[in-house]
Amino acid sequence: MSLKVALITGTYPPEKCGVGDYSSKLIHAQNANFWRLFYYKDWSFSSVIRKIREIAKSDEDILNIQYPSMGFGYSLVPHFLCFYFSLFSKKHVTVTIHEYTRLGRKSRLAAIVFLIFSQKIIFTNEFERKAAIKRIPWIKKKSKVIKILSNITPAFEHVPTEKRTFDLGCFGLLTPKKGIEEFLEVSTKILQLKPSIEIFIMGQTLDKYKDFSDKVMNEANKIGVKLFLNKDEKDVSAILSNTKICYLPFPDGVSERRGSFLASVLNYCMIYTTEGIYTTEAHKEFCYFVEKEDAADSIVKALNQTEEYYQSAQLKTEKFIKNHLPKSWEDVIEQYHDVFQMKK
Repeated sequence: MSLKVALITGTYPPEKCGVGDYSSKLIHAQNANFWRLFYYKDWSFSSVIRKIREIAKSDEDILNIQYPSMGFGYSLVPHFLCFYFSLFSKKHVTVTIHEYTRLGRKSRLAAIVFLIFSQKIIFTNEFERKAAIKRIPWIKKKSKVIKILSNITPAFEHVPTEKRTFDLGCFGLLTPKKGIEEFLEVSTKILQLKPSIEIFIMGQTLDKYKDFSDKVMNEANKIGVKLFLNKDEKDVSAILSNTKICYLPFPDGVSERRGSFLASVLNYCMIYTTEGIYTTEAHKEFCYFVEKEDAADSIVKALNQTEEYYQSAQLKTEKFIKNHLPKSWEDVIEQYHDVFQMKK
């Protein structure tokens, strides 16, 4: 019998949210025929009864709540749904927690409802899972890690590094504290050292951060950095697959849940980035870690390397993809189904 799954989320495309994109990829996977989307924009407490009635009368016997979501805001309604259906229905409640350690103090306290009452808990990396287990040890048996895959489908053809058009790029949301400011600083130094280097910034703009994105655009134009803004998935992959190096100076270090990192890796870009508490040993096997002060010199030096050097870097990237990432979104769905059928 096929598993019937109700996926509950507060954000969904075209809204710009990583969890919304993730939910869309799950719903549209070829083997997710019996998954049904429950997407709500209203998460006020006055909507609880309507949501309970709609979900209760559905024939899905497994609920999966995607948390956190920008659409949820500070609402406790998702927590209440978990509590209610776990105790007062025969439906099997699971929660996918995309972030735990990054939650604020109040949000992490509220997340205890998910940890205690859900039948199964899915984390997207082992670091987050261990942090939750440290708080409530007995959730270890009912928790599982399912790693995320890039929301950007990689290009079909992988161009050899030495033949790629763009020398250096940065990819991600144009919002503060994502490393864009550092990228511009380093790009300024690089272009002073070697003005012929082709550099770009690619990403999505958000109305909420218009002042910031305007500032980035002005600075990029001033120093000669190209801008690719609000491109569709196909264009993003085409550009990344034609880029030698992606410099991603994350303030808290590279991690398994960084979508911009995953998209760059799957398009076989060389990754120059920063190390942090979320960085794994697998990252250390193929990423190049640089401090802002040394990044310009290191990147210019890398761009002057031989074809053999680039081939070696691509082989390391290929090894990471093969050993540490899901094979496809269908693979992710299969892992979900395995979790749903785990013994209590």
